Formats: sequence, structure tokens, C-alpha cells
Amino acid sequence: MIKDKKNSKTYLVNIDFYSQKPNSLRVDVTTPIGIHVISLAQHEKKMTYIIPQKKLYYKGALSNQVFTELISYPLDTNLMFDILFDQAIVKKGWSCQKDLKGFVEKCENKNQQLKVEWFQRKGKERTVEITHPFFEMQLQFHNFDSMNSFKEKTFEISKPVGFKQM
Repeated sequence: MIKDKKNSKTYLVNIDFYSQKPNSLRVDVTTPIGIHVISLAQHEKKMTYIIPQKKLYYKGALSNQVFTELISYPLDTNLMFDILFDQAIVKKGWSCQKDLKGFVEKCENKNQQLKVEWFQRKGKERTVEITHPFFEMQLQFHNFDSMNSFKEKTFEISKPVGFKQM
């Protein structure tokens, strides 16, 4: 669930994450009825993404702008690695707390007004909330499969025919 507080909108979306440590990420976002909203892929310091409804394509350096299509805020896509792999955020400005079992429970960056909290851990299932004055994002993870091999092009998106390059 995504609440865009800045624009007073709430969305329910399905997000498929594919990630490989240390720096490869693929995110595909669709609506519950299957409409493709956005896909992004990043590997090391390069990123590609598409916005099908606007027929836009981006290829270049990492950009925090990709999430502004969903939350009106330039969220650092690299935060997803820490969230997906259930680890403390060790970037500058972040402080984290762990629970009694040693799992990361909350991370906060007061300068950016961002907070990430992990809730309801139950086996592979968990809920993570990301909050900011402009948005709230609740991610419910239902399963997690560790894969060591991905297809060669998993972490790069080719420009679709008829899409405008940004």
C-alpha cells in the first residue's frame, strides 16, 4: 500500500523484487488488476526503467527520481537492498535499532525525515513500513527465495519500441 500524502492519494500495488547482493535490483510494479505501472533495473551504478503509461524509458546513472511516479518523493533505490535483505541501513545519517533477537527493528534518518520499520515477522513473512511527511509505504513480504542465478538481462531493461528516452 502506498499513501501519497502530498497528492492525497492511496494506491494498492503488487511489487515483485529481484535482487542479488551486493548491487543488483529489479522492481516490477503492477496494479491488482495487472496494469503495468513501472519497472526498474539497476546494476552497480547504472539504471534502466520504464513507465508504460507514459511510454517513457530511462537509461543512465542511478536516479532517485524513479519512485516519484509512485510517491512524489525521490527515494533512494539503494535502500531497497537493506529492506529486502533485512539488514540495518549503514549509510550516512541513518541510525538503527535491533530487537531482542538481533533483527533490525527500526532505522531512521532524521535529516531526511525518513523512517523504516520492520513489523510482524513470521517465518519468511514480514511487513516493512517506510514513512516520510510526503508518503507512507507499507510492504508486505509473503515469501523470499534466495536465487544465485538470474538471467543475463534481469538487471537491465531494453527500450521498448515507441518509448521516448528521457
